[in-house]
Amino acid sequence: MERAILGDFSLVAAWKADRMGNLVFRKTARNFNPLAAGAGRVCIAEVEELVQPGRLDPDQIHTPRGVRAPDRGGAAGEAHREAHRPAGGLTWR
Repeated sequence: MERAILGDFSLVAAWKADRMGNLVFRKTARNFNPLAAGAGRVCIAEVEELVQPGRLDPDQIHTPRGVRAPDRGGAAGEAHREAHRPAGGLTWR
C-alpha cells in the first residue's frame, strides 16, 4: 500500500467557515476538498462566507479543525489561513 502524500500547504475553496477553522463545502466541492484540506501541514482556505464560531450547524461541518491526516499524528488544521472574498474584493485574515 502506498503512503499518503504530505505537502507543506493545502489550498481549498470552501462555502462557509468560522474563525476556529471549521469548513463547510457545498455541491461538488464536497467530493475532494475535505481530503485535500488534510493533505498539508498548513491548510489555506478561501471562503465565501466567514461567520463567528458557533454559527455553523455541527451536522454541516465537513472539515473540523481537529481532523487528523492519516499518516501523521498532528492535526490537519495546525495552522489556518483564511481568505475571505466578499463582493468588494479579497481580504486576508
